[in-house]
Amino acid sequence: MKYPDANKHFWASMTKSVIRVGGYCLIFIDIEIAAGVLIASEAIGVLEELV
Repeated sequence: MKYPDANKHFWASMTKSVIRVGGYCLIFIDIEIAAGVLIASEAIGVLEELV
């Protein structure tokens, strides 16, 4: 069984979290851009599970 790389998983998770917080902050500025950023963070979340 191949185990996930803990270091890659950690950094993918941190990147996703930072982008997600940025997306929530953007809600007050531009809702459409915020939605795009939040969708991107979810895509990173999917990739996070694959590393």
